[in-house]
Amino acid sequence: MIRRTEIALVYGAGLVQGLALVVFPAASGVFTSPSFHGLSSSQYGSLFLPLVAAAIVASTVGGPLARRQGLKRVLLAGLGFDLLAMGMLAASQLAVGTPRLAYGSLLCATGALGLGFGAALTALNALAAGYFPERSERAVTALHALLGTGTALAPLLVALVTGLGAWWALPVAVAAVLAVLVALGTRLSLNPSAGAKSAGGRQHVGLLDAVRLLGLFAAAGIVYGMIETIYANWAVIYLREDAGVSARDAGYALTAFWAMVTVGRLAVAAVGGRLSPARIYPLLPGLMVLAFLWIALVDGAAAGIGAFALAGLACSAFLPLTIGFATACHRDRAEIVSGAMVAAYMLGFGIGSFGLGPLRDAAHIPLSVLYGSSSVLAMALGGTALVLGSRRQAALAAS
Repeated sequence: MIRRTEIALVYGAGLVQGLALVVFPAASGVFTSPSFHGLSSSQYGSLFLPLVAAAIVASTVGGPLARRQGLKRVLLAGLGFDLLAMGMLAASQLAVGTPRLAYGSLLCATGALGLGFGAALTALNALAAGYFPERSERAVTALHALLGTGTALAPLLVALVTGLGAWWALPVAVAAVLAVLVALGTRLSLNPSAGAKSAGGRQHVGLLDAVRLLGLFAAAGIVYGMIETIYANWAVIYLREDAGVSARDAGYALTAFWAMVTVGRLAVAAVGGRLSPARIYPLLPGLMVLAFLWIALVDGAAAGIGAFALAGLACSAFLPLTIGFATACHRDRAEIVSGAMVAAYMLGFGIGSFGLGPLRDAAHIPLSVLYGSSSVLAMALGGTALVLGSRRQAALAAS
């Protein structure tokens, strides 16, 4: 019973983490409105710099710290920073009418959220894999499906509370749930190895081989982070400015992307018992290539929605499967590997978020060309996935 409660807390925390992560971009209309925080577009964009930097630091430090102090402490620290971020976000309502103060408070809030996301996700990935060592890929994919569900719910909930004239009610509610999770977590051991059977077929590799393999997994995480960000962060701008799609239909396309990310993760978690995730894994970059090429040729709303839906399906399970494979291949170093993978993903996220804009402005390259050219990234990711998938298949065959 206690073990089931611990598993429920881990997966519940994944859902809440998704909500907390997307509250900030979902509330962009509030932050940039002259009636509220009054941020400029550049100020709003810079809010995510401390989030990315803090997440990379927290996940890099969180892995070794969890190895020494335990996953429980890292998870509770992460949830605590999430709670602090939601509190500061809600309190920024008090700075309305004072743009500089509002901007400073939001920068602090996104920094705290970055620390929370990096630490919590590092622990959650390792815990999910640890509770289900023989099905680590499916376990991590299911965790990320719930995280994706949270990200999909956040814009709807922000629209609801903003319509009621109380946008700050959502961060307050999320903070309350986080407080409950922290209180519950302090009473549980959150130790997957307690009472669990050890997984068979552990892959014994030398230290040098393990480092090389982890480097390949990390490279996949970085490239994937870039690809996902190119799809998502530039979708609305591209469809509106280059493809001539209305703002409403461009929003539908982005919604279709995130919806299919979640649907794909749920599907992979569901069929994982009948179809090996190691066989699904290398197919996903191929879909990414097709999606990039289709997006570059989009000439209307229906095509845009379809292309970004395909992109979401292609992205869906790639990151959680990468993390699941990496922890399975380095089971003795699961905490460090989980932190390294989160850091790699966030580094790719940062490159995709803050690198494409200057490139576009400096070279005056249309987004359609950038989307088409990005298919090369997906091709490189496909080659990496073939190698990593074959390594995982070999490990499964030897077990």
